[in-house]
Amino acid sequence: MHCIRSVQSLIPGRTVMRHDFVSRLIYSIQEYIASEVELTLHFSLTIMRIESRRFFIMKTITKLNKSFYERMLCYIAGLLIMSVGSNLFLKAALGVAPSCTIALALSEIFPSHSYAVFNFLVNSFLLLCEIAVVKKVEKKQAVQLALTFLYSLFIQWTASPLRFITADTMAARIVLSFAACAVLATGISFTVNSGFAVLPMEGFVSSVAEKTGKSFGTIRVYTELSITILSAVVSILFLGNFSVVGLGTVIAAVCTGTITNLLSRFFTRGFHSAHAVAA
Repeated sequence: MHCIRSVQSLIPGRTVMRHDFVSRLIYSIQEYIASEVELTLHFSLTIMRIESRRFFIMKTITKLNKSFYERMLCYIAGLLIMSVGSNLFLKAALGVAPSCTIALALSEIFPSHSYAVFNFLVNSFLLLCEIAVVKKVEKKQAVQLALTFLYSLFIQWTASPLRFITADTMAARIVLSFAACAVLATGISFTVNSGFAVLPMEGFVSSVAEKTGKSFGTIRVYTELSITILSAVVSILFLGNFSVVGLGTVIAAVCTGTITNLLSRFFTRGFHSAHAVAA
């Protein structure tokens, strides 16, 4: 009897222990579920952040690509306009821009080759001079070579549509030289404000300016003056005259920079307005 009572007295204790075990089990399950839910939420938030950053990166890349192509098209349009200006200077027959005089002199010495061909060769030589100054070949120089080739092609292509333009009198030639200067400056404004690249002439001047510590404008003046003097000497020696350097050269030297600066102000305002609308 004593043993039976002892066993019966233990039953309530076992019930309590069983209840505690069930409670702990339920509590553990609840904790597990809560941790899993928290982990799932954290994982979801992480995925959302990653997707958000990926979207931002892709949007930025798209904008950069769009900006790149816009600048490239603007630069190419500038080269096309510049080629028209160059051909108008040739039509005026009063000389060309200072940096182009040596190409004109060579085209008159060797008439079997066009002005466009010598323009490409002279710019290629300036590119080699740039490489010699910086003492390394870079990607931008390959871009300069490609743009020089494209510019020379444009000069060749735009020559034919302008055949109908004639200037028989000195007054007509002067007017045509001013028109050529305005067109050339417009093309330069396109290229400068695009910020896409530079032609070998500007690349060479920039590299020399950086190497010597002098201003870009000063080196540009010295370079153009040297090319003009060389062109005049070559023209006198081989042609007996210096027709490649004339009033048109002076007009280009004096007016091109001024007109370019005036047009650049309108370009800057236009670009800012376009960016504001795009934003």
